[in-house]
Amino acid sequence: MHDASCHLIDALGGTSEVAKLIRTPMTTVHSWRKTGIPEPRLDHIRLAAEARGKGDELAAAIAVIEEEPALPFERQAAP
Repeated sequence: MHDASCHLIDALGGTSEVAKLIRTPMTTVHSWRKTGIPEPRLDHIRLAAEARGKGDELAAAIAVIEEEPALPFERQAAP
């Protein structure tokens, strides 16, 4: 699980809300909880959140993420 991505998605209302916000399938947003949010999509989320009045929630989530110590993320190999 990618904690920073989960925190950001949850701060914006969860998987379905983020999917609606950027008009993308819920399955795509859900996969980001495991793999992380790709940088171009993060920019898209940022713009959409600001345009829909959720900029404060996004800024608060990013501030929390930036305060946490960086931990290496490793994908686990499929069995």
